[in-house]
Amino acid sequence: MQNRIDQDGQKRTPQQLIAVLETVAAELVAEARRRPLDEMVTRERDGKVFQFTRGAVLAHVATHGMHHRAQCLNMLKQLGVKPLPPSSVTEWSRMADTGH
Repeated sequence: MQNRIDQDGQKRTPQQLIAVLETVAAELVAEARRRPLDEMVTRERDGKVFQFTRGAVLAHVATHGMHHRAQCLNMLKQLGVKPLPPSSVTEWSRMADTGH
């Protein structure tokens, strides 16, 4: 397992982060294609055994960011921030299409 990107204390530019994203995205695609998506994987965590299809694991990886966006939005809402920042792909697309 690689170290987290933020553990070395370096500040990265947006271009550097995009390069990292492109690299790990290519690695994820290669891993997704490596074996059948209906193959079962088993892992143990805290003494409990979990079993999922590889497809379910990949779907979790692809959608996990939504969870964190919701957490951040809820925190901002609790702090009284108005208006809340856009948080969905459709909102971002609309903003890009209108130049806002």
